[in-house]
Amino acid sequence: MSELHLRVRGAYLELPVSAYVESHTLCFWCEGKLLDDITVRLDYRNPTSYSYYPISAWAGRDITVSADPDIALEDRQTDAPLRDRGSDVFRPFLHYTPSFGWVNDPNGLVKYTSPVTGETVWHMFYQHKAGTCCTGRSCLPRFLRTTTAPCSPAPQWWTGRTAPD
Repeated sequence: MSELHLRVRGAYLELPVSAYVESHTLCFWCEGKLLDDITVRLDYRNPTSYSYYPISAWAGRDITVSADPDIALEDRQTDAPLRDRGSDVFRPFLHYTPSFGWVNDPNGLVKYTSPVTGETVWHMFYQHKAGTCCTGRSCLPRFLRTTTAPCSPAPQWWTGRTAPD
């Protein structure tokens, strides 16, 4: 098991990740007490994205990070993480997630081709909880980049289906 000893001076520990390497369990220790443990696919050589683990709660303290299986850990503390969707290891690469809140019960994926421009856009409807409950809609013109439309108020019940008229 490899270890990294560090004094916490940043808000986040930058973790380079890739879907193409084995998972490692990282344990965060202070004075012999386990603070937290996470599982992450660390890849310092060829990362495909970055995850930022919050460490500011331990500011000024000396902590030890252990990794199993062994990997040479690096002290990459930062106060300003890269905040794009591709940098978050907890967001799947080809699965829609909103920028905040949670999504439940996708109710429809509708393909619409404009008779005027010929442009095809996919519309995805879902239940969205972002402070208040609402019906969310995202537009996927190229399927990999989405734009989120304003939420519509949701009724007291959550159910539904989508059908083109």
